[in-house]
Amino acid sequence: MNAKNWKLMNEQELTALFRVLGADHPNARARTLIAKGIAELPRDLFVMLAARAVIRPHECDWLTEEYPSKPDGPGGAFQPAVDRLVTTGAPVADLTMIVGLMQMALVVELCGLLDAPGELEPEVSDIRWRLFLCDQNGAPQAPIAGLAEILSADDSTEAAEAQPSEQGEVRSPAPSTGDWPSMNEQELTELFRKLGAEDPEGWARSQIRERIPQLFRYLFLHQAWSKVIRPDDRDWMTETFGEETEGEDDFAQAIDRVLATGARADDLTTIVRIAQWHVLFSFCTLLDGILLYRVKGRSVSLRELTGFRWRLYQVDENDVPQAAIDYLHESALSMDPTGLEMCPPQPAP
Repeated sequence: MNAKNWKLMNEQELTALFRVLGADHPNARARTLIAKGIAELPRDLFVMLAARAVIRPHECDWLTEEYPSKPDGPGGAFQPAVDRLVTTGAPVADLTMIVGLMQMALVVELCGLLDAPGELEPEVSDIRWRLFLCDQNGAPQAPIAGLAEILSADDSTEAAEAQPSEQGEVRSPAPSTGDWPSMNEQELTELFRKLGAEDPEGWARSQIRERIPQLFRYLFLHQAWSKVIRPDDRDWMTETFGEETEGEDDFAQAIDRVLATGARADDLTTIVRIAQWHVLFSFCTLLDGILLYRVKGRSVSLRELTGFRWRLYQVDENDVPQAAIDYLHESALSMDPTGLEMCPPQPAP
């Protein structure tokens, strides 16, 4: 499939594509998409690919195959934590459910972040971005919104039946006390420093001299990382899902069963955090136009979507794209709020 003919796909071709992606109910998804209109394919496919990074209930081999890493490298704490959990007798099915639900919760949060940056510092509160469908040359064609609505549906069939997105909606920018668009390098450096950036001089220098929208890159990644559980966070075990959320009881009971074996809460937090980091990285590669999906722990290029991509763009108050927010996956790891880049903390000498 390429950019000039995806709008002409029929139900049979869509079914084959959804089957390649491992989607549940591929026939029903294709039939519903045809009924909604093929123009919704970019929206549905983005969500489907974003969710492919999530561990599914039957994929219990993720414990040994999904996140290989050097012991002192990024994600190096994963396997030791898994080994300790399994040794205590923590049920693998419960660990799989917990990790998968926490990954999906992050995907929903990240999709919501594409529609609205969330709460920002007053100096940058008017900053806006939007996800766009782009042509094979990377030029923006149409905005895509409402991704979280699909993922918030109760099941895959309902997700496929989510209403078409309102892609032309314009929201008013929040009042801003800053003047970031006209800042010079020194002023921008001070803004990055106030926002908490490591190497604020480097971020500002790159934006001014290389004309890269680093402020947008930084803010998106900063907001995205805020959705990932912190190493010292234990509240996620009780507060991630509200009382009225479907599956909340199953999640709570799975947590209870794991901890009842004598498993350490910090080990459970470690594997969930690392699993969420992988979701965040995969999400960023998707935003960067790298079309990959997961098959048994491996990333496979999606040849069927050659010439078809999404891209995050800086937009003005009328949602007109101004500049691409690129290469997010290259900076994702360095934005780890702990400063450790997901490596295990080293013992004090």
